[in-house]
Amino acid sequence: MISELFEMYANFILLPSLLAAVASGILLDHVEAQSDGLLGELETRGQEGLTPSIGERNILEARDICDKDAKQPAGRHYTLYNNLWNLQPGQKSPQCSNVDSVNGNVVSWRSKFSWDYGNSQVKSFSSLQYHYPLIELNKIASMRTTYNWDMKCSSKVDASIVYDLFAGPKSRDGKCRRNKTNEIMLWLGQFGVNKPIAENYSPYTAHTKNIAIFGTKNRWDLYKGKNGDTTVHSFVPRDGKGRWLDLKNWTGNLKPFIEYLYTHGEISGDYCLIESNAGTEPTSGRDCYFKVDRYDLSIERKR
Repeated sequence: MISELFEMYANFILLPSLLAAVASGILLDHVEAQSDGLLGELETRGQEGLTPSIGERNILEARDICDKDAKQPAGRHYTLYNNLWNLQPGQKSPQCSNVDSVNGNVVSWRSKFSWDYGNSQVKSFSSLQYHYPLIELNKIASMRTTYNWDMKCSSKVDASIVYDLFAGPKSRDGKCRRNKTNEIMLWLGQFGVNKPIAENYSPYTAHTKNIAIFGTKNRWDLYKGKNGDTTVHSFVPRDGKGRWLDLKNWTGNLKPFIEYLYTHGEISGDYCLIESNAGTEPTSGRDCYFKVDRYDLSIERKR
């Protein structure tokens, strides 16, 4: 009788511990399975070229992208491109880029480069591209954005810091396609020889000077020219004496710039916004460090 009571007591004491141990083992197996599944999904996403979610981006190992056509996802809304479009055959990559952080719609990123002057042309466009369904220019209600940047080099630098938008006409079926015929740029920084494409270079003159753009404090000069078959419009900020400005911490709305163009007959309002990029276009510079502490862009459609 005593032995039976002792056995019942032992079972009563040990049973919860045994159940807890079993539960822990099951939970551990579940966590490991979930982890393996997530890592497998990330590998699959990477192979398929899909953009990881913000949570996924945070657990990915930060790494520089240095190849000519390398790109890196930045949350759900952006892709960072290294874009060494003027890299010469056999030339080693002198530029690497990386996404530092993604917080909702806000991205921090950087690029390091050392370009020789060489052929005096722009060498690359390290840039962040915003993903949004194609939309007619006159259907845009707002394009609110913040672009906080800095550039440091160990020598003289020739470069620009820009927004770079592409637009073009609809196809014959009346739908927006990726037919890029027009380029719209905002120059927030200008160093050395880099200047906007213009109609006249001798003397070098703006298409329209001293423009007031709704919602901005500065006046702007508008340059216009052709890059192959593409018509390029470039807005450059100026001070009260007509000198170009560097706007290192800029918050504003891109829509009034686009609206200025289609209300002044420079582009059709029915054209479609195809790409929205922001980055730096270097021509030369040694040991340069381009850092974007904050970048965000959001496009709203008219109702």
